[in-house]
Amino acid sequence: MSHKACLPTFLSHSVKRLDGLILEREKILPTELVDRAVDSLWKSFLKLKFAQFEKVCVLVGPSNNGADGLGLALKFLEAQKKVEVFYWSKTSEMGQESSEWQVQRKRLKDRVPFLPVSRFEAAPNTLVVDALFGSGFHGELPNEIQSVFLKLNARHSQAEGSSVQVWAIDLPSGLDAQHLRSSTCTLKANKTFCIGADKSVLHLPHLRQVVGELHFVNIGLAIEECPVDLYLLTKEWAKQIHPERVPLDGHKYSFGRVGIIAGSLRYPGAGILSSLGAFKAGCGYVCVESLAVQSILSALPEIVPGVELSNMDALVYGPGLEGSKHNLAAVLKAGKATVIDGAGFGELVENGFSVLTNRRDVILTPHEGEMATLLACSAHDVRADRLQSLKQLNEKLNGPVIVLKGSGTLIAAGKNYFLSPQGSVGMATAGQGDLLTGVIAAYLARGVSASDAAMLAVFIHGFCGDELIKGASPQGLLAHEIAQGIPFAVRSLMESNQA
Repeated sequence: MSHKACLPTFLSHSVKRLDGLILEREKILPTELVDRAVDSLWKSFLKLKFAQFEKVCVLVGPSNNGADGLGLALKFLEAQKKVEVFYWSKTSEMGQESSEWQVQRKRLKDRVPFLPVSRFEAAPNTLVVDALFGSGFHGELPNEIQSVFLKLNARHSQAEGSSVQVWAIDLPSGLDAQHLRSSTCTLKANKTFCIGADKSVLHLPHLRQVVGELHFVNIGLAIEECPVDLYLLTKEWAKQIHPERVPLDGHKYSFGRVGIIAGSLRYPGAGILSSLGAFKAGCGYVCVESLAVQSILSALPEIVPGVELSNMDALVYGPGLEGSKHNLAAVLKAGKATVIDGAGFGELVENGFSVLTNRRDVILTPHEGEMATLLACSAHDVRADRLQSLKQLNEKLNGPVIVLKGSGTLIAAGKNYFLSPQGSVGMATAGQGDLLTGVIAAYLARGVSASDAAMLAVFIHGFCGDELIKGASPQGLLAHEIAQGIPFAVRSLMESNQA
């Protein structure tokens, strides 16, 4: 597994640690680090257009994120802009602010109006600087903040010439950088200026419209001194990992044999989609065992009925499965690289997880409900902290690659964790997980390692969805449409120059 071309991203507890490390290494005070952040932010601002805004409204909270906002308010004031500051704290009175905040406040003196955030109204031609909550935020936004954000979000437009724009400092207020969640009424930003370490939460696909245009502000953090929380999968990485279609004079057996044990009389589509995914991701020979094999064969005549475990290069077990010649124990005993989904999870819970110990050639692909089954908890518990749930199962199983599906699919591979930024709500349709199992199996059969096969399949699946949805409403992307688009998406990826 190689992840050199993946981008390191961090949770809030690591960001706090990195801030502490730079203070210790450079022997500087926290107020000096705030000044450095403000200066770097201002340099980024100067590269962008804000002359058209008649007024700048800075929303600040009592933390160091608010201190950054106050420092920027002074910068805008010195640039001859009309500035207003709107303040929020847990109490109606000031006095709970950080010492860094108080230093910035004294510098402003009484040169700008300082008003409670509840009085904020966005007039036309206004730049709103969001410095209310930083990377330490979690939970739900206070009601008075929600009321303000509801009005701002109603006017939100990503258009460059929008008369009211929101520029978020570090991350839009309402994002939980520790648990990778978004609270109700999170503020939608036109631009987000991420300070120092890259925050994982900024790359969740469903938050693209919240984050807006992402800018990075360097303050000299030594990120190599802190363990990476999540590696972000990138186009550059996917291009490096994707197997070539060689030899050019190859035949069907040259590109791997996948055996799929999936589908049933009630769910024949699971077998069809898994098989289709395997073919479209480049596998040359697909065998299927299923009670619905005739239905699958009618829909996809290229498949071969029946699976001889010993003759396969990779196996899929469980999507839509109800009854089979082979059970999971027999499949795992065959010693082949295997993707487990659907019914396979029930068998694992019933018979125990010891069969998976040290099986680094096995990939599990649960959604949140299936993850809850594996962890004996509720789907709500999984959703509350998806990464922590993934870590819990990874430590419990000690071996397999685990793919926790959903918006911002997470992958556990050994001691490393990965996030895919691809995909959209348009892919929230039945059968996508079945399709994904076949795509993973194809890459396994083509000789890609289990960890890379899982990550590459997740990336390609989401990337294909994004390619197909361009210029359309994000709805109704069917699994078989994604499958048909995979060869074209792979070509688009390999010809792209973007990371």
